[in-house]
Amino acid sequence: METTYVLAHQAAPATDAPPGVRRAWMTRAQLILALPVVLALLLAASGVQALVQTGSTAASPAAHDAPVASVVQATRPTTKRGTPAPPPAEAASQAPWVQRVGDALHVDAQGASRRALVEQLAAATGTQLIGSTSVLDDAPMVSRHWRGRDAMPLLAQLLDGHIDFAALCNAQGCKVWLQASSSPDKQATPTPPPANQYSQGSPPGPPQADPPGLFPSE
Repeated sequence: METTYVLAHQAAPATDAPPGVRRAWMTRAQLILALPVVLALLLAASGVQALVQTGSTAASPAAHDAPVASVVQATRPTTKRGTPAPPPAEAASQAPWVQRVGDALHVDAQGASRRALVEQLAAATGTQLIGSTSVLDDAPMVSRHWRGRDAMPLLAQLLDGHIDFAALCNAQGCKVWLQASSSPDKQATPTPPPANQYSQGSPPGPPQADPPGLFPSE
């Protein structure tokens, strides 16, 4: 028995194909060759876009935090400077012009308020000022550099010519009565209490007889 083999054979395209067919084959071949390149470019572009989106998403919290940080930095100095500094005149009126060093007083005042210097000197020496010192606000500024223990003469110099005053001192300290002058021609000196109440070392007076009729006679 004989076996018959049939071989299928596809005929090669004729080399003498028309020019239009050859151009179509060339175009198809070029498209097939260019397809991998186009796919690679598309994949690369997709990867770059994904990276850009990821970077913008990661950077967005910092972008939102930046205004907050700037606001905090702008707020901190305002908090520190919340309390305004006192005016120069008010700060100067509170300068420590009078200081006690040991048992002596040191006064160093340059262009100081006369009223403030009087009040500081009285406070440092324990002198009680009776009356208002507001009239000294209109007095000229004063400069004093003084060292000593008895400050009453210096206090009298600061008051003299600007306000009427009277002073009494004893072992417990000094008291100064102040009164604004009613007239520049005639100054009324304040009248202190009786001297025997404040003068140092004054012996008590003799006992006074009882007024008649104070106690009924037996």
